[in-house]
Amino acid sequence: MSPIRINYWAEGATDRAAARKMISHAGGEPGADYSGRRRASPGKDYLDQRIASFNSAAHFSPWFVLRDSDGECAAGLATQLLAQPAEKMCLRIVVPTIEAWLLADREAFAINLAVAADRLPTDPEGIANVKGCMMELARRSRSRAVREDLLPDPRSGRRVGPGYAQFLIQFINDSWRPLRAATNAPSLDRAMMRLATLVTSSH
Repeated sequence: MSPIRINYWAEGATDRAAARKMISHAGGEPGADYSGRRRASPGKDYLDQRIASFNSAAHFSPWFVLRDSDGECAAGLATQLLAQPAEKMCLRIVVPTIEAWLLADREAFAINLAVAADRLPTDPEGIANVKGCMMELARRSRSRAVREDLLPDPRSGRRVGPGYAQFLIQFINDSWRPLRAATNAPSLDRAMMRLATLVTSSH
């Protein structure tokens, strides 16, 4: 039996990499990436405008959509965006941003970041400023390359360094295990269970 192909949309390149890994680990196969299509713009505003059409498509084929909560109530935001999800729609809210789900795979992330595992938060979804947490961890890294990639030049005015996104994407592709991370991230755990149900019901 061939894997179930699941179309997907996510806010940015890091989120899209996470979506693909999550689909694969739930037993599906990543389908069309609608966030990377021509005329598709990154960010939640584009999603909020297009979610109804994605939901219409999910009456016929499986869909997975990721959106950051950015401090809003995840359940309330999901209902606000989509009061009546189609049978094959899996809309999940990331609490608060995708970095929290990556930090939840504590030992793997610590190895990649070259810091002690006990420095990583035990409740990453409870951190208000996840990027700030990432920067603090990067400052403690034993790896000069990690520090140079992740930490911004103080004169740049940027929040993160030039290699930040690529570092996270490589971690997702090579080391991140969503099911392992889900033990430390309740919203990720719910997302993986819903994805698994979507795969099973679509066969």
